[in-house]
This record gives sequence, C-alpha cells and structure tokens, in this order.
Amino acid sequence: MTRELRRLLEENCVTVTVEAGGKIFRIEPEISVVFSDGAAEWKATAFNLFSEGDKTACKNFERVLEILRQGGEEIKIVSAGDFETYDEYLADERFKHIDMTGLLEKYLPIADEFSLTTSFNKYDAEHPYGIYKVGESEASEAEKGIEEYAKKSALSAYKRLSDGQRRELPPFEKLYDEVKAEYRSYAAARGKFMEEHGGNVFFGDEFARDNAKYSKYDGLQQMYSAVDFEGTCLYTLEMMKKNTKTRPSDWELGIEYYAPLKSALKRVETGFVWHCTASGQLSKTLYFELNAESIGWLKKLKNDYDMRRLEDLAFYRARRCIFSSCTHEEFHCDLSAEK
Repeated sequence: MTRELRRLLEENCVTVTVEAGGKIFRIEPEISVVFSDGAAEWKATAFNLFSEGDKTACKNFERVLEILRQGGEEIKIVSAGDFETYDEYLADERFKHIDMTGLLEKYLPIADEFSLTTSFNKYDAEHPYGIYKVGESEASEAEKGIEEYAKKSALSAYKRLSDGQRRELPPFEKLYDEVKAEYRSYAAARGKFMEEHGGNVFFGDEFARDNAKYSKYDGLQQMYSAVDFEGTCLYTLEMMKKNTKTRPSDWELGIEYYAPLKSALKRVETGFVWHCTASGQLSKTLYFELNAESIGWLKKLKNDYDMRRLEDLAFYRARRCIFSSCTHEEFHCDLSAEK
C-alpha cells in the first residue's frame, strides 16, 4: 500500500484520503512545474496533511509516512482524486488506459454504430478554404449544425447569469437576436478585414474591451464568442462553395487500409462540430454499421488513439453517443450511463 500511495501522490499528483491509526488524513500534493532539458513537467514537490482540523506541511513522502505510521503500520487508502471511493478511482484509471479489446467488450453489446471523423478538405496557407467544393446540401447541414451549437452555447451562458441580471436583460430569444444583429452590423463594416483574416472579425474581443452592447454582463462573454464563431464558420462555408474541384464524401474508403469499412458505411455528416470538439475548419463524420468487416477492422487497432486519417472514434446507440474519444488529446469518456 505504501508503494501505491507514493504513486498516487508523486506520479499522479492527486489528493488522497487515507485511514491510519484510527484517524482520517487528507493528503494534498503541492504541484510545481519542473524544467529539465527544455521540457516542462508537473511534479509533486511537497505535501500537506490535514487531520481533525490540523495541517502539517511535509517536505517529502518519507515525512508523510512517518506521520501516518505514528498510530501503527497499517495504512488504508479511502479515496483518491475527485472520487468518493478508491475503487471508483481505480475503475476510472483502468478506463483511461483501456485497449481496443476492452472497448469492444464494453460497447459491442449495447452499440449499434460507430463513427470516425476527418477533415472535409485539404487546408494550407495557400488554400485556407481548401481546394474541394462543398455542395449545397453539405453546406446546409453544416450551417444548421453550427447555428444549433452557437445558440446552445449562448443559452448556457444566459442560464448561468444571476436571476437579477436576467431580469435586467431581454428574454433569451430577443437578447440572442440582438447580439446576432450586433455581430452582423460589426462584420458588415469590416468586409476587407474579414477577408484578410480568414472570416474572423474578432467580435468577441469587442466584448472584452467593453465596446459591446451588453459588455457589463461578464457572463455573456460566451454568447458573444459563440456568435463570433458561428459567423466565421458561415463565412468559411461561402468561400468553400466557390471551390471548383470535387471528390466523393467517402473517398477515404477507397484507400486499402480502410477498405473493410466500405460495406459498413451508413451515412456521412458534414459540420464544424462533432461529438468531442468544435473546429473552425469544416470536417466530416462517417458513420458505420457494426458488422463483421468493420468490427474486424477495429480489432486490429491497439486502442482508440491508434488512428490515421480517420480519427475521433465514437460509439452510438439509437444515435445517442455512448462513447467519445478525442484522438489528438488522447482523451475519452464513457457516456453510456447518461440519459
């Protein structure tokens, strides 16, 4: 147990609650950024012990053990991190490092499809809007998605305001329409600037500078940023409509590596928002049936981060996401228990 406690405190840098000598101790690591050979690393450099209202500063783990063992050698870990029990913490740790075999064992019994996401276009400095044309139906789908995302984000900000602040403001729908009208007026006066900055007018910055109509309500920063983001994405769509080259939305499945997925493809959705992130560059999400060929392809992967062109694996049940993975961040979450 001593080795495990050291691992939790020094390697994982999490707060740990233990029982020792009939007393409960909470141990909080002090985290410092340590630089070595130009690289930065978070490390626990000291610890604070809390018990029965008292706090004891410890310079190292050995001092922590010395105090805990004053009542005997036995030390029991009660909880760690944000979890109520140590077993819950360990289960979360196992899930963080789960491999593809484990994921399939967990989700195949309940999932009916999965998705992978990739860039819609080939973007670079010379082609900020790519070289391939976005069709009207694809653009319409992406437009609807970004509008829904922006409005949901704005509503979230509005709901976090105090009751008093909301009484001072128009109802949400009217307020949101006013902010969008403010954006349109601001953007219309900056056409050249928008063109030079990839569709950005940095409308959200005006809020921070106290130049926006509702700048005095700090909680509305997210609303202004959401409207700004939506406007940039819509501009991007208009530019991509002007491209002349075209290619099938599922062209990646013509690559030998992805051939086993071809027969399992159900649909392709285009947008700036998908299950794990939002991006200013248009992307597309390919949805697949879980059949023998597609499951066989998944089984060849080490884990959900073992991705190439198609990435950000997600599993669904009745179109509700029950598992979401972000490849580049190497982060995933289980959503199967959510309603």
